[in-house]
Amino acid sequence: MVLKSKLEETKRTARILEMLLHTPVLLNQNQQWTRPAFGPFMRRLRDRLNALSCFYCDGAFEMPFRSFGHETDEKVRVVSEDLQWIEENRFSKNRHLQHTLKGWVGAVVYEGQLAEFWPFLWIGQYVHVGKSAAFGQGWYRVVSSDTGSAE
Repeated sequence: MVLKSKLEETKRTARILEMLLHTPVLLNQNQQWTRPAFGPFMRRLRDRLNALSCFYCDGAFEMPFRSFGHETDEKVRVVSEDLQWIEENRFSKNRHLQHTLKGWVGAVVYEGQLAEFWPFLWIGQYVHVGKSAAFGQGWYRVVSSDTGSAE
């Protein structure tokens, strides 16, 4: 119960969020690979969670899909990042093909109006985000948040 109330308090007041990207995060925006800015990150996370909900739960989310993630560029910005681009190969024994797993790893700090995104950010730590999430890519952790006053 204490953990739940702490999470609720953080959701209401956090303005700064630091995330560690443990495995490569590969996000697509306008048919190009992009750094993990908050907007593309949240749009991809929204789509992943919605797909999982469709396949394994009672159906799609009931939410305003067009506005969620598209308004984030005005609400949340990257204040610092320490990212590296990495590429590693994986071999499929079934198909006898080599696949390149690539993306950004490191740390990124966001600042802004984060309250509405907390439920997605929290569960995303467990289901990953971006291309090849099913292969273990896109694993991140929320490591800190500033609980200053909310706007």
